Formats: sequence, structure tokens, C-alpha cells
Amino acid sequence: MLLGIFLVLAILTSAFLYEKSLSESVYLGIPTVPCQDYTQPIQQQFTFRLSITINGKPYTLDSSIGHDYGKCLHTLYTNDSSGKVYVVANDTSTYTLGQFFDVWRKTFNETQIMQYPLTTQDRLEILVNGKKVSTGRNTPLFPNEQIEVIYE
Repeated sequence: MLLGIFLVLAILTSAFLYEKSLSESVYLGIPTVPCQDYTQPIQQQFTFRLSITINGKPYTLDSSIGHDYGKCLHTLYTNDSSGKVYVVANDTSTYTLGQFFDVWRKTFNETQIMQYPLTTQDRLEILVNGKKVSTGRNTPLFPNEQIEVIYE
């Protein structure tokens, strides 16, 4: 009986923490971007395009990145898998490519992109409007840019 009560409490606590994590601006301890606050004015609103190529093949973005249904719509989000990313913010912060990956809940750092580790044999390039940049996760997001992430 006591074990049953403990299990029910553990399940309820886990469910609560999971639901809470969906509406927080932190994912697994990684700061991300806030949820949109509909009670505050929008300070910036724009789109950019993101394409990802993994080993020569296009990698499709999820169609609902940033949508934590019933809880929040993050400042960075997609509405389809076309590569168009929306930035709708209640502040004037400059958001980054790394923050987009955080909201997407995909790994993107100096040692790994998604499930692909970066070794000395691998090449990771980021192109902004066709020009190579070395800013990695810190690549700033600006209106109407075309960002390409290439892993080979």
C-alpha cells in the first residue's frame, strides 16, 4: 500500500516537472529563450531562413519548433518545415543560432550537432547569406538572413 502511494506521488511529481519544463525558459539546465508574453508589447518581429545539410542531405526542421502546446510559444519558433523561422520578442535582445537549437531541443555545440559528434575528420560550416562565419552557437539572428549549417 505504501509503495503504491509512493509510486503515484513519484509519477505525479514527474508529470508536474515535465509540464513545468515546457513553459520555462530553461531546457535541461540550458538557458533558452522566453515564452512570448501576450500582456507585453512586441519589441521585434522578423523571420530568417535556416537550412541544415547533414552528410550531403537536407535535414528537415520540425514543423512546430518552439510550440509547447498549452503552455507557451517561444520567442523563436517554426510553423512548418520550410526552414522559415520566426522571431517574435517582447524585448530587443539579439537571439542566436544556439538558442534556436536549444528551443528545438537539439544539441549544437563545439563537439556535436544533434546526434552527430564533431571529430577532426568532420567539417561543420555556418554560412550567413553565403559567407562563412566562425561564430558557431553565437551566430546572431537578424531579419531576412539565410543561414546554412553544413556538417560533413
